[in-house]
Amino acid sequence: MRQIRAASYTLLGWADALSSWFAEKGWRRLVLALFFSAVVCLFLVFCVNPSNTDDDWSISLYLSGRIPGEGLCLFVNAALSQLIYALNALLPSANWFFAVEHLSSFLAFAVLVYGALTYMRPASGMILVGLVCVFVMPYCIASSNYTYVSALATSAGGCLLVGEVREGDAASSRQVAAVGMLALGMCWRFEMFLPCSAFVCLAWAWTFLFERDWKSRGPFKAAVIVPALVVLLVCGGLHAYDRATWQQDGWRQWDEYNVPRQKTSDYELLGYDEAKETLDAIGLSENDYWLIQNWGNADSDVFNAQVLAKVAELRVPPFGGGASLASVFASYVSMCARRWRFFFR
Repeated sequence: MRQIRAASYTLLGWADALSSWFAEKGWRRLVLALFFSAVVCLFLVFCVNPSNTDDDWSISLYLSGRIPGEGLCLFVNAALSQLIYALNALLPSANWFFAVEHLSSFLAFAVLVYGALTYMRPASGMILVGLVCVFVMPYCIASSNYTYVSALATSAGGCLLVGEVREGDAASSRQVAAVGMLALGMCWRFEMFLPCSAFVCLAWAWTFLFERDWKSRGPFKAAVIVPALVVLLVCGGLHAYDRATWQQDGWRQWDEYNVPRQKTSDYELLGYDEAKETLDAIGLSENDYWLIQNWGNADSDVFNAQVLAKVAELRVPPFGGGASLASVFASYVSMCARRWRFFFR
């Protein structure tokens, strides 16, 4: 035990010394963040078995114009989808959805590492970056899951934004990076951006109100409030553009169908015996109910928007107390551990 304790103190001492050296100049932190992020991303691309990828992988192959006749991907922001569509039209032999997604992961992780080096204690920064490497990055890179990319980009942008408020260092380049990361997170998955940004708002407000002495630095208030207002304007504008795009004729019908479809696919539904009465009332068999829960809802004559809306009401209640949260956490840790298989494909 003493040896382990001594080794941990030595490791933390090295980390503190290394962090202090990089903290002397911003470019050193940036170089380290970019280098470390490149190593992690390349390792995940070449050395980690992706195991069973989900539907996000299929989306990267079939949507956003890579295949002739396919249109935009309405699961991400319209502006981002149109950019990927244009790149696929320019060079269809490459999977630009996949490329932009991986580039976003790399940049977001680099920003997060840079924020940890700049604003956090060495031990805390190491723990944060380590947890992200194990529990988030494999899904962003090896599994190509843009929901995790959204969470990572939003969190990275929030870390940088809150760090600026806490330190009182109005560096324009870091503010631009923070706004860009938050906007990128929103573009990849609005439904993930919302809960992540809620935590960012709480951290920003707490830091701004309780951890700075603004009486002597009144003029600086604008320097930290303005970036937050810019985030609201940029993200609000992108979301408004997204909604306007998908409300156009043709896309609107698909969007109306997709809303209940997403609820039936992304959330756990009641067992068939519990749902049988409702299913019988709308004419769905046990096999139909199984198909809905396993992405087999392509028959629009059977699985129309009205039917899916009824099935979406059969969702299992999302919160079941502390025991439920502990079970979900344990399941997530186990799932992440199975994804880390270290061998070349």
